[in-house]
Amino acid sequence: MSGQGSVTERSRGKGSSTTGPVVDFERARARSAARRALFGEDADEPLTIGRYRIGRRIGAGGMGEVYQAVDPELERHVALKLVLPHLSRARATARLRREARALARLSHPNVVQIYEVGEHGGRTFLAMELLEGGSLSRWLAAEPRPWSSVLERFVAAGRGLAAAHAAGITHRDFKPDNVLLASDGRIGVADFGLALTGEPVEDRAAPSSDSSGSSDSPTRAKDGLGDGLDDGLDDGLGNRAEHRISAAGTVAGTIRYMPLEQLEGAAVDARADQFAFCVALYEGLWGCSPFSLTNMAERLDALDRDAPSPPPRGPVPRRLWTVIRRGLHRAPAQRWPDMENLLHALEAIPRRRRLARLAAVLVPTAGLLVALGRASSADQREAIDPCAEARATLDALWGPEQAQALARGFEATTLAFASATAESTREGLDDWRTRWLEEREHLCQATASARAPAEVLGLRGACLERQREHFAATVEVLLRADAQTVTRAQEQLAHLPVPTACSNDELLLLGVRPPPADQAEAVAELRRTLAHGQAERLAGHPLRARALAAPTLATAQALGYRPLLAEALTEAGEIALDLSERDQGLALLQQAVDLAEASHHDQLAARVWLDLVFEATSELRDETRGRSELRRARAASERIEAGPVTRSRLELVGGMLEWLAGDRGAAEIAMRAALAALDDPDAEPRAARLIRPAYLGHLAKLVAEDARMDEALALRREALAAAERGLGPDHPGVAAHAFALAQTLQAMDRNDEAIAPLERAASLWLRGPGAPDPELGTALLSLTQLALAAGELERADRLAHDAAATFARSLPAVHHRHGDARMALAAVAAQRGDLPAALAEFEHAAAHYEQSLGADARILVDVHENAGVAALQAQRYDEAREHFSALLVSKHPGRHMRMARAALAIAAIHDGDLEAARTQLAAAAELREEFDDDDHLVHELLERLVRLRSGRPSTTSSASLRAAFDDPTHVHHEYLAWIATLVSLTDDERRTLGLPGPGAPALSPDP
Repeated sequence: MSGQGSVTERSRGKGSSTTGPVVDFERARARSAARRALFGEDADEPLTIGRYRIGRRIGAGGMGEVYQAVDPELERHVALKLVLPHLSRARATARLRREARALARLSHPNVVQIYEVGEHGGRTFLAMELLEGGSLSRWLAAEPRPWSSVLERFVAAGRGLAAAHAAGITHRDFKPDNVLLASDGRIGVADFGLALTGEPVEDRAAPSSDSSGSSDSPTRAKDGLGDGLDDGLDDGLGNRAEHRISAAGTVAGTIRYMPLEQLEGAAVDARADQFAFCVALYEGLWGCSPFSLTNMAERLDALDRDAPSPPPRGPVPRRLWTVIRRGLHRAPAQRWPDMENLLHALEAIPRRRRLARLAAVLVPTAGLLVALGRASSADQREAIDPCAEARATLDALWGPEQAQALARGFEATTLAFASATAESTREGLDDWRTRWLEEREHLCQATASARAPAEVLGLRGACLERQREHFAATVEVLLRADAQTVTRAQEQLAHLPVPTACSNDELLLLGVRPPPADQAEAVAELRRTLAHGQAERLAGHPLRARALAAPTLATAQALGYRPLLAEALTEAGEIALDLSERDQGLALLQQAVDLAEASHHDQLAARVWLDLVFEATSELRDETRGRSELRRARAASERIEAGPVTRSRLELVGGMLEWLAGDRGAAEIAMRAALAALDDPDAEPRAARLIRPAYLGHLAKLVAEDARMDEALALRREALAAAERGLGPDHPGVAAHAFALAQTLQAMDRNDEAIAPLERAASLWLRGPGAPDPELGTALLSLTQLALAAGELERADRLAHDAAATFARSLPAVHHRHGDARMALAAVAAQRGDLPAALAEFEHAAAHYEQSLGADARILVDVHENAGVAALQAQRYDEAREHFSALLVSKHPGRHMRMARAALAIAAIHDGDLEAARTQLAAAAELREEFDDDDHLVHELLERLVRLRSGRPSTTSSASLRAAFDDPTHVHHEYLAWIATLVSLTDDERRTLGLPGPGAPALSPDP
């Protein structure tokens, strides 16, 4: 698979890892197109699939990639779908071709025509009619539509379904996404990817993992729920989670539109399509769903009780509900006999007084916009100043003089990366200034020419003014730079608002209402204070930010203007999270998002939901909570038409949830989609550069879990290079990626190569500002391990003490990493031969682990095992007995159990308690099937010695044991010699047992 995939975050359905070939084909197509664009049509041969010349990519979905292509033989444009590799296996391909042939025989103006099905590079492709007017769902979402226009298009789509049914084809995944519009307005039903021909059920009953989504538009597949359908719901705002399989007896389709029989995995027929059609039509007419979109239990209950919700009253004729209600019946037999009857009933509804009803809808809406304009005009006049005055105002905030002051302030911190960061920050601020002035210029021109209503101009101006306040606060904090500010300057720039957002009139009109006139000045002042607080927080000064935020929150609560209160609660919550006050932070953010949604503060709601889902996933590791909040984040992002960077974060957190659920294949697909979104030309370049290294790191860790270490290594190198490009090679933010690269090299037993990136990481962290990064201590421990392996004891001792000191300065007193440092110090002491010091460090390590991780922590097994061995070496048998006895009561089974039994037997032999030794050896014998070679030899030696010292006859030792004693180069020789010393094996006992060694002649092995 290709090594391609997705700032560290406060980190689709199940599928096989098939992204590589898809990405490779798309790369080849993009490179070919680029070369031809740059150097002419003859610079490169166009990419072909079969006889079709491939053009631009139209979309990608659960089945594969869709391209615009040209059929040179017939000189026509087509849509060519290249099916995903895991859908191109023999069984899936045969089924797909059967369905394609059935559709190819079906020629109907309301069905997207299939021209050809073939194979390319082991993957199936479909050549289809090209309809470029978008989907019905996009048409519905673009603007409010008259009910008559909605009905007209759905009836046309219904004609296509009826024609397919007449040909014996059931769609099984009808929804507005799968209805396409031609440029001339013609409607075509597409994506019969889940369709069933009229073949017998038993011919298609075998479960298959070749599941796929049926939409060619980018979709989010099932959120890794197994069979849990609750998270497959759509929240009604375009956030679809698909749940698909391809066999009778299981669920297939899109849950939002499924009838009960399909949800229960029963066999379905054309009447399931009728049900889906009626759900979609209901949503198109009334803008809501007849069944719950947020609670699966409520949805199933309503389906089972045959109780869809009646639509709200309004301009849509109630007779339409009567017709649709029958199509939504629980029992298929109670629905319309077929689509033709349903369509006839829909078309028969009179359209009298349509214009009057339409006017009744539009007039109040227009009145609302005028009212908004009146309410906002008084406090927005300042925002519609002449262009020259706006430019002069911004010049006072940021110009050559401020740029020079910023450079001096950054360099005064003496940080190695200060000069480079100052230059990058200057460029970023210059760029933002230019873009903001362009938007302000457009506003001035629109005002002068009266090209837009006054209320729209006022809202644009207010938006730009709020952005200017954020910019002013950011510049002020940057000009007072300390080491923390310089370190986080790039993050400051990435959080500046996007100026073009102020030209989205629809979002402005439907978004936050302006404050009452008597509160406008107070609200503006509080927002300026919040902007300064946010700038301080992003600069790494959470306590300064809290000093600004706390009184602002109290005043906002007193004012009662809900959008401002939501903003203040958000800032207070973010500050609490930065200060590790997680419970308080999450509670404040939850209050904030509730208020944001209630007051139509959609931009804020989208941001807060995304923060909440990252906390739930990466910090709390709560899959259920994460999935619920991800649905809300996706819905909020759809409402604001979020840009590529936000979409990439949604994909990433979706991948993290799949990973948390154990579906690494789905996680990888989502993470690669997150990285691909960062390559979108519309992505904010600074934000994309800042977060790309972390995305690559997540993907590297994921593929490493699949033991694809070469690919993981390549991704780690790519992440390090991306961090260097985004931050500069001397920035401490690069250290984490150098350290991760070193860890990957160590995991591949390439320890020599790991030393350089480890030392670089440690050096960068040491030169960083403020308290040391705890990861510095981890890097120092890795270097300690390598020094021990090389026999460099003095260096290892120095590194281990440095790690302990780093953890002491950077972590709370109760933290498991203090135990890690103590374990390293114990290992150094033991290798140096200072066993009492080693035992003391092991005791300290155990105490740290028990306090931080609990008495049953798995790491305590390693502590007791190593401490017990050290105690035996020091002949401190009582301490050895305590450690090995602790292993016997451990809740973590493993090799240490049989080692503990042998060690306790040794201690008993030393004490002369042969009965206790015999008991331990008998217990160890029950684990004999788990013995390694050295376990067998030690057990034999101890068993024979106990028999001998008990006065019982003992036969000559085995050839294996004699060989280990006789040959100094034998792999177990030194170990057995150590055991012999511990039990004080005498020369006479050696001779009796037939063992070579001091005073014992070599014996021939038994026959």
